[in-house]
Amino acid sequence: MRTEWVIHIWGKEREKLELTPQEKFHIDMIRNFDHSIFDKVLVNIVMYDINDNSLFDLLKSELMNVFSDVKEVDIRKCQNDRMLCEYVTFRPYVWDRIGEDVRIFYSHFKGYVSNVRILRSEHEYPMRTILINELYWSYLMYRMSLSKEYVDEMKTSFNNGKDAYCWCLLDKTYSEEPQVGAFYTSYFKKLEEIVPDIKKFYDNESIGVFSPGSFVWYDMGNIYKHIGSYINDISLDIEVVKNEGLASHYCELYIWRFLNIENIQEQTVINNMKKQFATIRNTPYTKIYCSKKVCNEYIKDFDKYIIKNKII
Repeated sequence: MRTEWVIHIWGKEREKLELTPQEKFHIDMIRNFDHSIFDKVLVNIVMYDINDNSLFDLLKSELMNVFSDVKEVDIRKCQNDRMLCEYVTFRPYVWDRIGEDVRIFYSHFKGYVSNVRILRSEHEYPMRTILINELYWSYLMYRMSLSKEYVDEMKTSFNNGKDAYCWCLLDKTYSEEPQVGAFYTSYFKKLEEIVPDIKKFYDNESIGVFSPGSFVWYDMGNIYKHIGSYINDISLDIEVVKNEGLASHYCELYIWRFLNIENIQEQTVINNMKKQFATIRNTPYTKIYCSKKVCNEYIKDFDKYIIKNKII
């Protein structure tokens, strides 16, 4: 079975031609895992300035180096569009490949958008608190997607016909915060106003289902077996996605609405992830690490990592 890794990176503007702290962290994370399972790695760098060849070459060089053990590495670039976000990577390189005989692991260099959250929360939370929580979130997603025990479980679940394998599976009931349910309602209400017939393709048991952070394994062949008969009916036009503001969480929410909950596999190595998330009440940016309640098994390893790398 062919296996690929698709990565979304924002080539943001910077004063100096060097990697950002977020980029250094993600590249270091990638370096720590076995790449031998991948036949191909495709990285899409969405450029703040599409003509900034110096920045693209810097990122490409670093990526080629960290993936030097992979047979095929394809580094691409496109113009960033703040209205489309990760859609520009997820749509062509994951969604549009439904039906291919391939398993795809999708991830992104998480950590840029939180800069906005930091500014909004500065009066309430120290910047370092938000940074460390987000780093731990990313750390967990890499570890629980790419460590051997999880890769083995992913292969088994896909061999048994599952569509998606994720580090953590949540739905709108995981938190008592009312805005969680409102968020899902608002997101899909916008869609339904433009494409009313879309509702007949929903799997009602999957409403609100998602994997936080959007690091997810997909079996594109299995997905096609389950939703291939109506894939053209739910493949949204780019203008609908853009004009209705549906892009920002397209890869995190949209596909899940059509997948049967029975065909989605959450990792089982660590139990009760939904319950663990519920204890921090929908505040991962401020509590996922500080609470010491989510994946406590890996807290000490992460502590060692951040001290060794002088992150704190």
